[in-house]
Amino acid sequence: MADLQGVMEGSAQWLFDHQDPTTGGWADQVGRPPSILNSAEVMIALLDGKAAPAGDARIQRAAQFLLGDRATEGQDRGAWYREVAGDPKGPRKIADMVRTSFAVEALVKAGRSVESDEVRSAVEWLFAIRNKDNGWAYSRGSASALMPTVFALMGLLEARRVDGRRSEEAITRSLDYLVRTYRKNDGSFGEASPLQAVHTIYAGLVIQAARKARLSVYSREEKTAIDWLLAHPDEARKLVEEEVTIDPANKGGNYGFLFAQQARPGRDARSEGPPRLERWVLRLPGLLVVDGQGLERPQRGER
Repeated sequence: MADLQGVMEGSAQWLFDHQDPTTGGWADQVGRPPSILNSAEVMIALLDGKAAPAGDARIQRAAQFLLGDRATEGQDRGAWYREVAGDPKGPRKIADMVRTSFAVEALVKAGRSVESDEVRSAVEWLFAIRNKDNGWAYSRGSASALMPTVFALMGLLEARRVDGRRSEEAITRSLDYLVRTYRKNDGSFGEASPLQAVHTIYAGLVIQAARKARLSVYSREEKTAIDWLLAHPDEARKLVEEEVTIDPANKGGNYGFLFAQQARPGRDARSEGPPRLERWVLRLPGLLVVDGQGLERPQRGER
């Protein structure tokens, strides 16, 4: 545990040392412009890892950076934008459910009121783009998939107090969709593939978060997901990549997620409750990965 704590502290300090001094955000690589997604990911990692309190000035500067580049009117009001290349007329902005989901989670963790316009409008937008099957897709009008459903639920669970009754009922329906559609008989989530462990980790984290929010009736599914990961430790530690299309009309609209997972299933010796699934060290999909020496690992895919 001492070694793990040292890695966490060293990684957190490296991240703070590379926070952009002008904007307060973070980039996917040193020397590149900060992005909303990378900044939200870093904030979540630092706050979940208790590397800094929500009121820390560095966290609040990052929260202020997140407030830029949002849609303030039209059908996408409340969404965060992603700029995509490939259009002959130049880069263009599209509403992005990934950025929006992570920004909501990061802002609420950083102490932003769930009644603030930026959080409330983002939550309303996420509900508005949800598919009829109660899942989410990476882009409006596409088929639901596991990972965008997980991303949306993590943000919504963090901000569930917004319009509480509606939010809780809607979240419960989407949790049911997640479990009913993607859970396998062996306890894992998603199809057999290099991403199976990633999908199981994130589905487990969502169910765990829902339980802590008293919105989950899936204690058995949570336990069997953790049991599957315990039985497949090598799978849970693989470095894998997923490429998804967010903007089918534009070849520049792909996402590259690099999952550097370290999932640590276990049981708190002080608790008689179910096993837990921890976000170990500074986990995040696509985040610039930092090891104990502050070294960067390769980062691929558009962010």
